[in-house]
Amino acid sequence: MLDLLSLGGARCAEVGVFEGDFSAEILKRSPERLYLVDPWDHQDTNIYPDDHANLPSAEFDGVYQSVKKRFEGDERVSLVRGYSYFASEGFLDGSLDFVYVDAVHTFESCLCDLLTWYHKVKPGGWLCGHDFTGKYVGVKMAVDAFCRISGTEVSLVTLEPWASYGICKDK
Repeated sequence: MLDLLSLGGARCAEVGVFEGDFSAEILKRSPERLYLVDPWDHQDTNIYPDDHANLPSAEFDGVYQSVKKRFEGDERVSLVRGYSYFASEGFLDGSLDFVYVDAVHTFESCLCDLLTWYHKVKPGGWLCGHDFTGKYVGVKMAVDAFCRISGTEVSLVTLEPWASYGICKDK
């Protein structure tokens, strides 16, 4: 998917970074800028149900420091430590070419992320995300609801057990 989207010179954001593995994959495609957005903070299990990526806050501090060190010296990378909705306020509408959402996998949280970050994508850019299939049914439901609300459609789905999806913002 990343190769198809031609991210060379693009302004990108990854929402839900965890340890930065997918961030490293994005960086291999030579974006101009990559914003890594994540609170790196434990969330109540009523908000973020049982998930391997919802660590105790003390452990998240270590993960954050590890990500910080991993991308230290790469001037293309900016870490944005904050919750998705509030972090999005630091970006102008239409300022990003590519946004990849892989944060909280509930219907409500995913739909909120899609509605929030779609405005940050410029015309012709891509709003994408992870876990379109698999055990996170809330993600698929949220993407379907978002497409109905926004009048868009999923243009791209990867063929893997935890598929990624892509929605192109019309020019």
